[in-house]
Amino acid sequence: MTKHYHSALKNEKEIEKELDQYIFDNGIAFYYDINKSDTLPSYFDKCDVLYAEIPWRAGIEKFNERVGSNQTYLDFMTSLSNIINNTKKPIIIPSGKLNQRHLPKADQVFETKLNGANAVVNVYNYHYTGNTEDIFAIIEDLSVSFNCIGDFCCGYGNSGIPFLLKNKGFVLSDYNKKCIYFIKNYYEDILKRERLRKSA
Repeated sequence: MTKHYHSALKNEKEIEKELDQYIFDNGIAFYYDINKSDTLPSYFDKCDVLYAEIPWRAGIEKFNERVGSNQTYLDFMTSLSNIINNTKKPIIIPSGKLNQRHLPKADQVFETKLNGANAVVNVYNYHYTGNTEDIFAIIEDLSVSFNCIGDFCCGYGNSGIPFLLKNKGFVLSDYNKKCIYFIKNYYEDILKRERLRKSA
C-alpha cells in the first residue's frame, strides 16, 4: 500500500477540493485548528489513545502558507502543550528534537524515524514497549493495543489506516481542508480494495 505523507519538505498534492467533514462507518475526518482551543472537540472523547506528528519549526510556516493561517510556531506549541496537560489519555507525539524545550516533560522519550528523518517520540500517560523502528511500526502497534485513535494533526491520515483495516475507530482532524478531502478518497479506496481482496 502506498503511504502518503503530508510534508512541508515536499510540494503539496494537487488537491482541487476542500472538505469540512467526512463520516466513515468507524470514524470521522474533519477540519479543526488546535489553535482555536486548549481542549479537543468532543469527537475525541471516544478515543482511548491520542497521536500527533507535530511539525518542525520551519515546517509550520509552510503549512500556514497552505491554509492562509497567521499562527506562529509558539502559538502552535502553546496550544499543543495545553491539550497535553488537559487530558489523562495516552498521548504519543513524534517530533523533532528542537521541539522538546517547548513541550511538557514527557513520561517517556525514545528515538525513531519520521519521514526518513531522525525524530523523538514523547509519550504521556502511558509506557510504550512496542516496535520503535519508525512511525508506521509505532502506529501499527498502537492499533493492536487500542480501539480508537485520535489524531489532531492528521495530514493525509496515515495514523488511522491500521485502525481502519482492523475495523477499529479513528478520529482525524487537520486545519487543512484539502487533507480531509484527500482522506475521504484515500480511505474509500482502501476499503474498496479490501472488499475486493476478501471477495476474491
